[in-house]
Amino acid sequence: MRSRNIVNWMGLDYGRRYIGVAIGHSVTQHASSIGTVSARKGVPDWKAIDQLVSEWQPCGFIIGYPTQLDGSEQKITRDVKLFRNHLHDRYQLPCIFVCEQLTTRAARDLSPKHAPKETIDAMSAAIILQQWFDEGMPSPNHDD
Repeated sequence: MRSRNIVNWMGLDYGRRYIGVAIGHSVTQHASSIGTVSARKGVPDWKAIDQLVSEWQPCGFIIGYPTQLDGSEQKITRDVKLFRNHLHDRYQLPCIFVCEQLTTRAARDLSPKHAPKETIDAMSAAIILQQWFDEGMPSPNHDD
């Protein structure tokens, strides 16, 4: 039986074609990319997400929140908010946004030169989750 204080968190980098996925443990506070989930025109493969949630049993989701460098929203931000709402409704788990400025660039820098998009997206999810751990695992902002 799992201790209430020892839990997994799932990091997600939403995209209209792929959703990067990472997992991290509350004790080690280390995030690792575990792959991607396909999406068609922004609609995730919910069965694949169901399988990941069943396998990893996260206590919540850390989701990259896309903004411009000046803090304004990007075109995809609305879709990310809808995705977060669907996640929360489906799994009844906390869904916490983390600013994801420049995570894709950082993921490209950390990945092999010609890494496929899926690798970059999974690495981005790990960076997002690791950022949340590094910030002290702050609680969700209910104003989002």
